[in-house]
Amino acid sequence: MMKQKLMVIARRVIYICSGGILAYLLLVNILSTCVYGAEANGNSHVFYLKDYPIVHLASVVVLLGVIYWLNHKKLPEKDYRNAARLVIAAWGALAMVWVLLYMKPPRYDPENVLIGARQMRQYNFTSFVRGGVFKQLV
Repeated sequence: MMKQKLMVIARRVIYICSGGILAYLLLVNILSTCVYGAEANGNSHVFYLKDYPIVHLASVVVLLGVIYWLNHKKLPEKDYRNAARLVIAAWGALAMVWVLLYMKPPRYDPENVLIGARQMRQYNFTSFVRGGVFKQLV
């Protein structure tokens, strides 16, 4: 009995902490973006710049508006499912276009992981030796 209560409490704590972290990451993701650039002294640095929050918020409002409209419109079940699929497909297509238009090449850790993965596909495991990309693992 006590063990079950502790499990429920632990699960709630995990959900609350995860929810807080995800909410913070969502806010950072909506309101800012990372740009790789050079400082005045010549060192490279990652800068966090203001993103397009109005575009993101407007697109979410439009999506929620369409879903609200679909839910309150008296449609037969089959038509509702088809309309929902169409909205999801259109949303996914627009999201892919947005990502492809504004995609930046990876830097730092993601770039190093991709380089190491490319080397491993060619049976080149030098990224695991001292000084390689994955040197911390060995």
